Amino acid sequence: MACTQLCHQILRPNTAFCATSRRLNTSGATTLTFPASKRNFSLAHNSKWAVKLSLVEQSPKKSTVNIQRLVDFLYEDLPHLFDDQGIDRTAYDERVKFRDPITKHDSISGYLYNIALLKNLFRPDFLLHWVKQTGPYEITTRWTMVMKFILLPWKPELVFTGTSVMGINPETGKFCSHLDYWDSIKNNDYFSLEGLWEVFKQLRIYKTPDLGTPKYEILKKTANYEVRKYEPFVVVEGSVDKLSGSTGFNDVTGYIFGKNSAMEKIPMTTPVFTEAFDSELSNVSIQVALPLDKDINSLPNPNKDTISLRKVEGGIAAVIKFSGKPTEDVVSEKEKFLRSCLIKDGLKPRVGCLLARYNDPGRTWSFVMQKINTQMAGTQLAHQSLRLNTAVPISVWRRSSAAPNYWGFPVYKSLENKRLGVLNSSKLTVGSLVTVPKSTFNVEGLVDFLYEDLGHVFDDQGIDRRVYDEGIRFEDPITKFESLNAYLFNISLLKTVFRPQFQLHFVKQTGPFEITTRWTVVMEYMISPWKPEMVITGTSTMGINPKTGKFCTHVDTWDSIRDNNFFSLEGLWHVMKQMSTFKTKDILGKPKYQILKRMANYEVRKYVPSLAVNGTDGHVQVLAANELESLRLHVFKYDHPIIMPSLLRIRETMAEPKPYTPLLQPSSTRNLPDFKKSIKLKYVKLGYHYLITHGMYLFLSPLLVVIAAQMSTFSIQDLYDIWENLQFNLISVIICSTLLVFLCTLYFVTRPRPVYLVNFSCYKPDESRKCTKKIFMDHSRLAGTFTEQSLEFQRKILERSGLGESTYLPAAVFHIPPNPTMAEARKEAEAVMFGAIDELFAKTAVKPKDIGILVVNCSLFNPTPSLSAMIVNHYKLRGNITSYNLGGMGCSAGLLSIDLAKDLLQVHPNSYALVISMENITLNWYTGNDRSKLVSNCLFRMGGAAILLSNKRSDRRRSKYQLVHTVRTHKGADDKCFACVTQEEDANGKVGVSLSKDLMAVAGDALKTNITTLGPIVLPMSEQLLFFATLVGRKLLKMKIKPYIPDFKLAFEHFCIHAGGRAVLDELEKNLQLSDWHMEPSRMTLYRFGNTSSSSLWYELAYTEAKGRIKRGDRTWQIAFGSGFKCNSAVWKALRTINPAKEKSPWIDEIHQFPVEVPKVSAI
Repeated sequence: MACTQLCHQILRPNTAFCATSRRLNTSGATTLTFPASKRNFSLAHNSKWAVKLSLVEQSPKKSTVNIQRLVDFLYEDLPHLFDDQGIDRTAYDERVKFRDPITKHDSISGYLYNIALLKNLFRPDFLLHWVKQTGPYEITTRWTMVMKFILLPWKPELVFTGTSVMGINPETGKFCSHLDYWDSIKNNDYFSLEGLWEVFKQLRIYKTPDLGTPKYEILKKTANYEVRKYEPFVVVEGSVDKLSGSTGFNDVTGYIFGKNSAMEKIPMTTPVFTEAFDSELSNVSIQVALPLDKDINSLPNPNKDTISLRKVEGGIAAVIKFSGKPTEDVVSEKEKFLRSCLIKDGLKPRVGCLLARYNDPGRTWSFVMQKINTQMAGTQLAHQSLRLNTAVPISVWRRSSAAPNYWGFPVYKSLENKRLGVLNSSKLTVGSLVTVPKSTFNVEGLVDFLYEDLGHVFDDQGIDRRVYDEGIRFEDPITKFESLNAYLFNISLLKTVFRPQFQLHFVKQTGPFEITTRWTVVMEYMISPWKPEMVITGTSTMGINPKTGKFCTHVDTWDSIRDNNFFSLEGLWHVMKQMSTFKTKDILGKPKYQILKRMANYEVRKYVPSLAVNGTDGHVQVLAANELESLRLHVFKYDHPIIMPSLLRIRETMAEPKPYTPLLQPSSTRNLPDFKKSIKLKYVKLGYHYLITHGMYLFLSPLLVVIAAQMSTFSIQDLYDIWENLQFNLISVIICSTLLVFLCTLYFVTRPRPVYLVNFSCYKPDESRKCTKKIFMDHSRLAGTFTEQSLEFQRKILERSGLGESTYLPAAVFHIPPNPTMAEARKEAEAVMFGAIDELFAKTAVKPKDIGILVVNCSLFNPTPSLSAMIVNHYKLRGNITSYNLGGMGCSAGLLSIDLAKDLLQVHPNSYALVISMENITLNWYTGNDRSKLVSNCLFRMGGAAILLSNKRSDRRRSKYQLVHTVRTHKGADDKCFACVTQEEDANGKVGVSLSKDLMAVAGDALKTNITTLGPIVLPMSEQLLFFATLVGRKLLKMKIKPYIPDFKLAFEHFCIHAGGRAVLDELEKNLQLSDWHMEPSRMTLYRFGNTSSSSLWYELAYTEAKGRIKRGDRTWQIAFGSGFKCNSAVWKALRTINPAKEKSPWIDEIHQFPVEVPKVSAI
């Protein structure tokens, strides 16, 4: 195994080694010799070992421990630290001492308990970089650990890098001490408050966008920066004016949105890079990373000469995180800080830097990349697979809550210098604001200051609190505050609930100690489904304290109401009225304007120049923005079904209007959509989902804090007094206790037994049964029963079916002519059932005699004795077994069998249920020429699955899933639904399965009924509230809005949809708004195995497991359709993370080949 080792100075922090003295308990050990460092000084000074050799001082015997063998052992053992195999405890002393900055254990049992606790609370991923000997009885390892805290709703990822120093007992050859040093902190002693703060810092409420991004590994995380290893990726590149600019953004994003030689749309990724190649940061380019699956040779050429494609080779990157806006000053400052940190650590940075922005609304991430050389004098690089003698990229990451200006939001320059300039130009400083005698301060200086400061009232920079008194009184028609902290809290609350945009019109002095401002605030209410816009205009009167020169009052007056006192019912009604107003959709363009004033009966708007057709002569004119001196009156009418604004202009000139400007040429550039807005809306909805789902916790947490704070004030005497004052009534106590015991007993007796899926297996036929499309057509032609028209019809169906070249058919179908006999059908059934069951028994080690319930489903093959009897006979199952054989229920029979087994397990305690799902092809191969029956020949293929269920609580530990819900929908009462899938004879007496043209419509109706039942029991409360609000808006308020389709991706992580055919999958993907990733198991199952009827769901689940996607706690939705017509659902919850390397499935030998691109038409 190749180990990735960076140089000693990069990967081994000197600050951690001062903690070595914590391992010293005895003297008399041989002194280690190291190069000069703090750690060496500690060892030399103490002259002690981490291993206790003896209770008396004596010279240790010559060690016979094979250190290299232990190094090789750790390379093999440590990668299993957090998987099911675990580490080998025989390599550790029973009294091994484990220490890290926040935990401490003195036995191997305690150490293993700590590992198990981490596995339960987190989803830890452990990456071992290298292992090497660093002393006669000492081995050091370098590692990276990423842990996802699954108990928190937003599931934050905690990243730690560091080294572990493992001491060896010379007498036993086992590890007797294990000390962890984190790179990100200086104090690695136990119990380190710095380490605890590092953990809490990473538990932030943040989630990255669900977009593609360059992949990397974290090699090291220090207090100031991280070291990462990036994989190669491809970028589309253009020119830009400056590092924080975005002038070329439309060109590079136009390439991925279809403006290329092939007019191909490429998925959006993150981040957006701007790279400077010189130290002056003048030669800059803008770049967008392309999806990782794209190769530079297969990408279409750009249409514009100003952009190009380039492959970034990746490499090592150092990363720093900071807050603020991505301005030139901030980036330059952080770059200098990073350079100083790197130079301090012995690294040599290159010139130039690169800024990248992660556009996640509310928490935008950005970082600056630099190039560095890592050549260090006197440092030898041993055991390296990554050489650092060439330049490698170094990154500086930045976090900000302001979006870049190319998303439609302005990016402001830093106002720190501007503020100082304003104050100095007015002969006014912050110090003079505090100590102005006799009120001689410059009020005009404050006016200029407010012009700069109020523009940031709702952005990340915020207002400057230094010019406000701490006891400032703020008041508007519906809120009132008496302190600066409360005022700032009100601003932050508005930013969270709304999307406020603040426009300052003017600031002027209206009294000796008074300044008045006029403004417009537009707030979009994000929690409401229709997201109404509230527009408020008004003035703010700000009083100045003559003694301090600071603002002491702030009173808002709204134009739209008369009563501006606190608490104004008129103001509250004005807000409620705007929140219930329907927001017009931006389907058609409309003139842009700015609301200057909104009264109770009218608005004053300022329009930007736009083209319009004159209603009198038909000429195109430019409507210029009029000032208030030449005000025009406009009446707008919005016809909502079309949302077509028609303008009826009434000319009533209050002053001489300004002449129209010359005719403007319309721009030919099509504006790109506001992608930032769409992504931000998604995260607002995600935040709303977390808020509603975990509202009880959010409500109880501060309540518990208040209660705890109150109880902390109680003394022992107070608690004793409370106890003494309690009066007990014996009868009441007995009644309450009896009732409590009765309710608990009733709950435990009547609660349903859990049903566990211990394991399952899918049958993979022999390679001799493989049937390519060409072989299928050749055998169909040689059979001699199909006309040329039927052969051509089958060829077209196959080309568009989504099936691949490796599906399977039974031997009877390969005969010329086909041999559909009962004997051949039995052979196929035995091969499928016994093959799947044998593999299942081998996986679970369950004996056939332990099976108490047997359910077999096969729609079109029902021999006598039955299929269930064949299994009982073959495996010699016990005589009192409860067995069922289900037939004629189509492709949904598999979930019906699961539901039946679940009900049987409720009444048969401590039992195993064996479920077999299959379909027989031999006896149901259609040899006629009825097109409605030929479709099944083209789609259905050989396959089957065996599933072992249990209701034993002892089986929970080894089971894969727990059955959460089953929902059955039967539409057989409708004649059209009943007859859409029918087995019948054609005009020539040949039997086949006929598929009606109404199948898709019937399936959609059945699915709607099924999810209507399933939704309320699986969807989070947030989605149910949105659905209910939309329903009320449509039915009661008669609002013209579309019905809300719940987002089932919030309820399930994985989807297994019956692979009935490409058309079915396409329709479900569209209606359920699923991504290609969610549909991948179903599409790949259809491609690789075809439609295996009821067993296809289990091939899909096996695919998901083989891809390593199943994590502990994940929910999987299985949904299938069948004749009758039926739609059935099952919801499974993963009880453990599935390791694909330990699973045997039909995919395991070829999973690396998937997914594949399935063309719409695959010519034969």
